[in-house]
Amino acid sequence: MDYRVMTKFQPYIDFYGEYSISPVSQNILDEHLLKHLQRRDALYRHLGIVPSLLKGKSVLEFGPGSGHNAIFTNKQIPAKFVLVDANKTGLEESQKNIAEVTNTDNVEFVYSLIEEYQSEEKFDLVLCEALIPFQLDPVTFVKAPAQFVKENGIFVITCTDSVAVLSDWMKRLYGAILVQGEHNLERRLEILHKPFESHLSSLKGMSRPIDDWLLDNVIQCLDYDIGRGLFSIDEAISALGDDFDAYQSSPNYVNDWRWYKDIHGKDRQYNEIFKEQYIQNIHSSLDYRNSYQPREAKENLKLLSLCDHTFNLIHTMLKKKLVTDKKMVESLKLALLELSDEVRLFNAEAADALSDFKEFLNQIDDPKSYQFTDFIPFWGRGTQYLSLIKKEK
Repeated sequence: MDYRVMTKFQPYIDFYGEYSISPVSQNILDEHLLKHLQRRDALYRHLGIVPSLLKGKSVLEFGPGSGHNAIFTNKQIPAKFVLVDANKTGLEESQKNIAEVTNTDNVEFVYSLIEEYQSEEKFDLVLCEALIPFQLDPVTFVKAPAQFVKENGIFVITCTDSVAVLSDWMKRLYGAILVQGEHNLERRLEILHKPFESHLSSLKGMSRPIDDWLLDNVIQCLDYDIGRGLFSIDEAISALGDDFDAYQSSPNYVNDWRWYKDIHGKDRQYNEIFKEQYIQNIHSSLDYRNSYQPREAKENLKLLSLCDHTFNLIHTMLKKKLVTDKKMVESLKLALLELSDEVRLFNAEAADALSDFKEFLNQIDDPKSYQFTDFIPFWGRGTQYLSLIKKEK
C-alpha cells in the first residue's frame, strides 16, 4: 500500500534542508550524558520496554534527529539498528554522535523519506518520535512506519492534543508577534532569544539549547506548512487499532485494575479502555506542574472542545499570517476568557496564565513592553509517547 501524501511540502525536511540544520541537539557532554541516558531509560520504562531486553533484537528508528536518543538504544546492544532520515545534516550528525559513544558495527544509516523507505524485514521495535503530528495527514502517515513492526513487536510514536500543547502554541503566537515583519533567520533568533529565555528556563527538565527550540518550535512555523500539529492518542489508536493494541504511554493515562484472569477474548479491550481513561485524565495534560484525579468524560470533552477552539484560532492566525489582525485577536481573547473560566474549576495556576496572555493581547500594539507573570512558567505536558503492540494475525 502507498502511504505517501503527495505534496510540494515536506514538513521538517524543507526547513532543515534549506538551512542545513538539525535543531534537535541534547547536551550529552561529561556528566550530562548519564542524565540523558537515565531520562531515556525512564521513558522506556514508562512505555513498558525493559531496555536490557533489546539485546540481540532488531530496531528501526525513523527521524533520529542528531542521534542523541539513539545512543541509549544502541547501548542496549541490539543485533541490528537501522536509522532512517531524509535530512542529510541530521543523518551525518547521528553517525558521528552515536560512534563517539557506542560501537556502530550493528548500525545502518539510510538516507530516505519515511514514506519511501522500503524493506522486506520486520523489526522488534520501531521508533518514530516527534514528527507524526506535524505531517499534513498524520492518520495516513503513521501507517508508513507501522508496516515495519513484526507481530508482537512494539511500535513507539508521539502524539499531541490541543490540551497538552496549547501553551506551546500560545508561545508560538507570542514569538510570531515579536518578529512580525522580520524575515532574516539570525535576526529572528536575536529578537526571540532573550524574551524566551525566562520561559524555557522555567521548564523543569529542559535539555535543548534555546536557539534549537526556537528554530524547531517557533521559526519553522512562520514560513513552512507543517500541518496542524495535532494527532491525539485517541486518533492514533483509532488509526492503528485494527493491527495494534495500545500498550503504555508517557505520561501514563491508564490504570487497569482488571484481574488478569478476566482479560481474554472479547473482554481484552485494551484499546477501548485506553481511549476511555485517556479522556478521563486529559485535564492533567494542560499544565505539567499539576496532576489530578480522573474527571467525568463529559467534563473533559468540554475542556477539549474549548482547547480545540482556542488552538484553531491560534493556528489560523499563524498559518494565514494574521497574528495582529484585530478581529482574530478579539476572537482569541473571548476564547481565552471562556477557557480560563472552565480551567479555574480545577487549576487556578493555569487559569491565571491564560488570563495573563489575554492581558498581553490587550497591549498587542506594543508587545515588547508587556511583562508576563503567570504565563512564563505555564507549559503543558506537550508531546505524549504511546507504545503499541502489533497483533498476531
